[in-house]
Amino acid sequence: MLRAARDNLRRGASQIKIAVGGGTGSESDPLDVTEFSPEEIRAAVQAANDWNTYVTAHVYNSAGIRRAIENGVICIEHGNLVDEPTLQLMKEQGIWLSPQVSVYTFHPRGFTEDQKRKHDQAFAGIDNMFKTAKKIGFDKIGFGTDIITDPEKFKAASEEFVHRTKWFTPAEILKQATSTTAQLLALSGPRNPYPGKLGVIEEGALADILLINGNPLEDISILTKPEENLALIMKDVPHQAVGVDGHPNGPCSKRAEAFEPVLHVAHDIHEHAAEGASWDGDSHGDAIRLLFVFHTEEKYAGRIDHKDHHRGNWRGLAKRHSATLYPHIAYGQVRQRHHRRAHAHCAIDRPAANHPFRGPELLDAAGRKGGGRHVDARFYFRAGCRRQYVRLKRAIDEGHLPGPRIWSAGANISQTSGHGDFRSPHHDLPRADGDIHWSEQLKATAIADGADEVLRRTREQLMRGASHIKLMAGGGVASDFDPLDVTEYTEAEIHAAVEAASAWGTYVTVHAYTPNAIQSAIRAGVKYIEHGQLADEASAKMIVEKDIWWCLQPFLKDEDMLRFPEGSANQKKQLQMIAGTDNAYKLAKKYKIKTAFGTDTLFDAKLASRQGAQLAKLVRWYTPAEVLRMATSTNAELLALSGPRNPYPGKLGVVAEGALVDLLLVDGDPIANIKLIEDPAKNFVVIMKDGKIFKNTIERNQPREPR
Repeated sequence: MLRAARDNLRRGASQIKIAVGGGTGSESDPLDVTEFSPEEIRAAVQAANDWNTYVTAHVYNSAGIRRAIENGVICIEHGNLVDEPTLQLMKEQGIWLSPQVSVYTFHPRGFTEDQKRKHDQAFAGIDNMFKTAKKIGFDKIGFGTDIITDPEKFKAASEEFVHRTKWFTPAEILKQATSTTAQLLALSGPRNPYPGKLGVIEEGALADILLINGNPLEDISILTKPEENLALIMKDVPHQAVGVDGHPNGPCSKRAEAFEPVLHVAHDIHEHAAEGASWDGDSHGDAIRLLFVFHTEEKYAGRIDHKDHHRGNWRGLAKRHSATLYPHIAYGQVRQRHHRRAHAHCAIDRPAANHPFRGPELLDAAGRKGGGRHVDARFYFRAGCRRQYVRLKRAIDEGHLPGPRIWSAGANISQTSGHGDFRSPHHDLPRADGDIHWSEQLKATAIADGADEVLRRTREQLMRGASHIKLMAGGGVASDFDPLDVTEYTEAEIHAAVEAASAWGTYVTVHAYTPNAIQSAIRAGVKYIEHGQLADEASAKMIVEKDIWWCLQPFLKDEDMLRFPEGSANQKKQLQMIAGTDNAYKLAKKYKIKTAFGTDTLFDAKLASRQGAQLAKLVRWYTPAEVLRMATSTNAELLALSGPRNPYPGKLGVVAEGALVDLLLVDGDPIANIKLIEDPAKNFVVIMKDGKIFKNTIERNQPREPR
């Protein structure tokens, strides 16, 4: 979250927007859900505060609103389902509310039935929201429309003025649309992209002006036809060129003449105010001074003869056209800019250190937190096929962090819509040439289509220090847009990676579950299959015939399975995959396939601490001695396939002169009691890596009872 917020600020964001609750336009999140943890929200607020700006939150429900404001958010977008206590809390803490009405009066094209239901639910809450706001005197209410999904409805944005008359007077609505929203936008402080004051008529203020045919205080519906009733629209008059009294300002006098109309509009507004038009009890002059400036779509909407643009004639011009002079009203366009990057992708930032969405800073922090757990599991080695390991590996190897040996594959290589393609099909496609997604910038994945692109991406990983290469050859469980049964990459594309890896003396492994994916990858020259839970007899025979390695994981329906939403596509794929685990191990045993151990643990730091427990599950298919051998010497043979790209010269898996000195002392006999390895913190009493002791809990100088 912190990294995402900073990225947006670096790109020029005036404020940060995060989604703290479900939405009507999204398909997978109900309106009552609360999104982002307090820690994640605070991270965004911290980043914004460091840049002297603020965070606004998209949220409908009271629980989400409370979480947002309790963690530093100062503006709530929507809020339709807010209750009175929460709105009272917002008033007490000076929180802003930016609601909309017109967008809920129709169903945007393409909405599903579920989206329509949520849309109607949001619309039904508006009446209570505004009545409660009026009841308790909550007046920090901005103006906007949020009409973004249906171009045919853009012109309906100006109907927001009329829709609000159910709860507010025309004067109140005009204030919301101009001065109140101007105050809200000013919260961006030095990040404000338009220097100058908003909502006041004084020297130095921005000068954006409207001349309206008619009086919207008497008939606000005239604003629903801007083409007919906005007689003059002016925007962006440099304040340096003019003075509030209509006289030139020194060095700028040569430029002042062109901008005199603006000065006289402001001057006539004050005169008009003195004539005493009613603003429902407010001082007309004070109200007008607040109702000033800030947005337009055209320079002029012309029904005025430009010969009338001369000093002193604005009142007469207005009278001839039965017009009312007003500062510019932000009809239909005043809304916070969406920063897809603030909310979109930062919602998964809760996993263990090897999660692909971790940025480098967060990865390093997670590595420092979790390094001890990994070094406690020192009886097996860690093949870094989980992508973003290079930076963490370097920190460990240089002695900055305790941790295991890591053989990193660098970024996984995926085709478009493959298991490693984290892009949104709604926002990120089609892909332009040279366009690099944020997940690629983080080196979490490398999206490549065609043999030439795969060849280049493979060489990039080798250049970054990968010991081997990993491709996504089939569908996955955790990915959203590739069904489990699909086969990814053609054999020609996979073979391009194999050729590049072979040229560097190393090998290619693939993520694959199904027979088609497994067999296609083997034919293309890969040496190692990850997963393969859905393999059949033919696949197993090909694996053994081609001398391929198989790295299985004991995925079972138990306490260690990842939790996906009930009934979701991900859960269905997960259960399908789990159903094949038992058969896969039986095939590996039957054909005496070279089988390695792995966990594929990600998304959950707690699971990362249970790798020993997952290893112990293998006694369902193997003896304890076979289990321990698989996790140590057998895995060591697999890692040695990286040849000259092996980052740790020396023999693995043997106790011999010249071998790497990575040893464990277990308090007990794991061959007799395999459950000892389920609790490494308790039962691994000595851990040695590279001849250095990282843990020693043996009582010194005291003889131990033989067991």
